[in-house]
Amino acid sequence: MATSAAERELIAQNIMKSGQAVVCIANPRGPNVDAILLKPATYHVPSNATDVVCWVEMTGDDANSTFLP
Repeated sequence: MATSAAERELIAQNIMKSGQAVVCIANPRGPNVDAILLKPATYHVPSNATDVVCWVEMTGDDANSTFLP
């Protein structure tokens, strides 16, 4: 289910408050696109210590279910 722009902003703030991401940008392509950009706190690829994940793009629901209890 798509989230509203206000819900995505709240999800992004809660993810940053929980310490699971150092930066979250809600609505990076405008309020009508269900997307949140995240830079996880542990941004190295687990299987390879030299590869770095710069940004992860998720829908509001995916970000909420992945990062928040």
